[in-house]
Amino acid sequence: MSDNISEVLHTLISTYRSSIKQAVNQSGIDLPVTHIRSLKCIKKIPDCSATDISHRLRLDKSQVTRIIKELFSEGYIDKKPHPSNHRSQTLLLTQLGEEIMNAIHKIDQEMKSKMSLGLTDEQVQGFTVIADIMINNLSD
Repeated sequence: MSDNISEVLHTLISTYRSSIKQAVNQSGIDLPVTHIRSLKCIKKIPDCSATDISHRLRLDKSQVTRIIKELFSEGYIDKKPHPSNHRSQTLLLTQLGEEIMNAIHKIDQEMKSKMSLGLTDEQVQGFTVIADIMINNLSD
């Protein structure tokens, strides 16, 4: 096993986060990465709840609660009763949230293209498989 795998992964993660932050700032979106990731969850997960976001992003429930409160107060999301759990609320994007997500989607596509430049589809798929295995190994 390579001795520098930790350093390579750290550098990749750091460079990716920095590139995303820069692209988001250049587009005029003034949201932290955790807020953007939460909006992605709300868009992707049917009947998304705070618990869903907490599990998906591996964040503390109280941190997710603060993020949701901020996204709600800024008008990016709305809440409605959860259809199957009366103690929970479903989170959904507002029109403003949808507009932000469209801009973020474009940024994501640009980042994916930039990151995979010079790589074959098979190499990208192989990297994804390896990264998922590593994530699962560390999650146990």
